[in-house]
Amino acid sequence: MKDTVRVILALLVLASCGVCAAMAPKDDDDKSPAAKLVDEKVIFKFTSDGDTAPGRDPGSMKLSPDGKRLLYIRRKRLDVGEKDSRRAYEVRLRTLAGGEETVLPIPAYTMDDIPRMMISMNVFDAAGKRIVLGIGVDENNNGLHDYRKEKLQAALYDIAKDKVTKLDVTDNIVLPTFDRMGKGLIILATTKDIWTGKLYTTPADQIKLKELAVLGVPRSTCPTADVVPLLLPPKRDAEGRRGKWEFVLYDLANDKIAAKLPIHERNTYLDDCNPQWTADGRYLYYVDVKMVEGRRAPVRLTRIWDRKEGKLAGEIEEAVAVGPGPTKTTMVLWVRRMGSLKIHDAASGKTWKLASNQPIDPASVTSKYILYVRSKGQERTLCRARIALGK
Repeated sequence: MKDTVRVILALLVLASCGVCAAMAPKDDDDKSPAAKLVDEKVIFKFTSDGDTAPGRDPGSMKLSPDGKRLLYIRRKRLDVGEKDSRRAYEVRLRTLAGGEETVLPIPAYTMDDIPRMMISMNVFDAAGKRIVLGIGVDENNNGLHDYRKEKLQAALYDIAKDKVTKLDVTDNIVLPTFDRMGKGLIILATTKDIWTGKLYTTPADQIKLKELAVLGVPRSTCPTADVVPLLLPPKRDAEGRRGKWEFVLYDLANDKIAAKLPIHERNTYLDDCNPQWTADGRYLYYVDVKMVEGRRAPVRLTRIWDRKEGKLAGEIEEAVAVGPGPTKTTMVLWVRRMGSLKIHDAASGKTWKLASNQPIDPASVTSKYILYVRSKGQERTLCRARIALGK
């Protein structure tokens, strides 16, 4: 496998928390009503040991849809000979009620971008009973996936049975994600780079690949319709000149583009900032940029697309969507520089500020729970809670 794999990984790695680190909002002095975190549960404290700490940051973990389990990456050191050593990355599943953990019975990854890339996708089925991943084809049976030499293969993990079922989809890069019902899969498979890959759909229980008419990077699956946002790579003309990236909503049932969403040609954030749907599947929040008179650099903002009306429904500056809020039309937004959260209602435009006396970094959000890292000095604690909106 060539170094081009690193290039496509850099393209395809998606932050599971949907947060773009480049965002730097101004101080928020509005008089929005307050929201608060309730039923907070401490999951664990991060350690200073870089070889055993769970994940390298919040982007390496995800809650199951019911919020009862945590899927995350944990580092470990491998001793190779007397003078050489390297790290591997296990994927673990933790039951939050009792703290029991299971290491998924798959080859450990030797490049952490790969499991991070997997976890950023729609990795749990809708019932939270199965997990889909691209796992290493361990040709030398050493328990590791060597991304330089070994391929990836789509696989399903049954949580109750602790069993992995390998699927007949193998390539240098394999990115699988569940559809909204958890009964079908959307799979990006490529040998060299994004321009030579193929995008498939298939039933999850009986693989029957159907190649879609377009090639693109699948993003957050719509929770209420057979629609998925796709980031389409630029096409080349007859003279080899490359065009522009496109961002579309793709109708999986009819295998066609349902809508082309407006993005600025200088937008380079859609591969880093994962678009997010409200729980009702009507509103999609995504990062874009715009040019402002007097400034050379583009200004980043979040746009809101109304899928029902087929048009933009607004924009929010200096905040990034991280996941659905506690009601059907709300979205959790992260104000990075302030280490704070907002909740925005796409239907009414109303906003709530989350009251907190400590910086918060969101890691994963479902419609029921939020997973976050709370910081106090050098101490970092992973917590889960619900969001209660004020009146």
